[in-house]
Amino acid sequence: MNNREGLDNAEYLILGDLDSSPRPLQELGWPEAPSRRVVAEILGPGLVSLATRHFIEVRRFSAWPARWEEGTPVVGDELRQASSRVEVWSGGSTNGLLAAQITEAGIPYL
Repeated sequence: MNNREGLDNAEYLILGDLDSSPRPLQELGWPEAPSRRVVAEILGPGLVSLATRHFIEVRRFSAWPARWEEGTPVVGDELRQASSRVEVWSGGSTNGLLAAQITEAGIPYL
C-alpha cells in the first residue's frame, strides 16, 4: 500500500487483501487471528467505515464465484449488522455470501 495515512489497522488489513477483483469476506483478514470471531470484531467496523467512505463496495451473493453485477448491494444498517456476524467472515452464512470490491476512491490506498 502506498498511502496508509487516514486508515486504521482494520481498514488497512481489508484494503490490503483487495486488489482488482472482488473477494468474499471469508478470504479477508489475517492468518494469525486467534479465531474468525476476532476477525469479525476487528474487521467488521473497518468494513463499514470503508464502505461508508466509498472506498469499497459490499454485495451479497447466493453463490460464489459470480459476476459482480449479480450481487445485491449491502449498505447502512444492513452492512453494520451483517459485518458483526462471525458466519459472514467464516463462510457459514445461510443468508448468502458477502464479498467486497475496492472502488476507484479506494485505489490510491493500495
